Amino acid sequence: MRYYNLSTSEKSNDLLKNFLEDAGDSLSNFRYYETRDYNVVKNHVMSFLLYDCNLCVGYGHLDREEDNIWLGICVKENYVGMGYGKIIMNQLTNSHVGSILLSVDKVNKSAINLYKKYNFVVKSETEDTYIMERK
Repeated sequence: MRYYNLSTSEKSNDLLKNFLEDAGDSLSNFRYYETRDYNVVKNHVMSFLLYDCNLCVGYGHLDREEDNIWLGICVKENYVGMGYGKIIMNQLTNSHVGSILLSVDKVNKSAINLYKKYNFVVKSETEDTYIMERK
């Protein structure tokens, strides 16, 4: 496994775009870049692509928004359930001491279960989503 730091790379936009174009149905649960330009990674606390051999299988970030740190992850459709989400979560949660927030669709049970394993708890909810926090 290797991590490719998007925050410091000149190729980050192209690599990120390629990952997202190839992520398949995983994007139905990961909508972060629907409303943001790829250049936002330059402002992230941490942002990386996860590679297994030469194949990009996942993405993770910690994004500062005002006084909050938000976590986001995405694993490519054909690689969900193979442990890559845990690898990304380990990297993100071990890299940041303090409160971390995330938003997750209520129907995304596998992601909710993963987040609970990393001590995230529901802080608030809307009709369709939970806001979870890890302190």
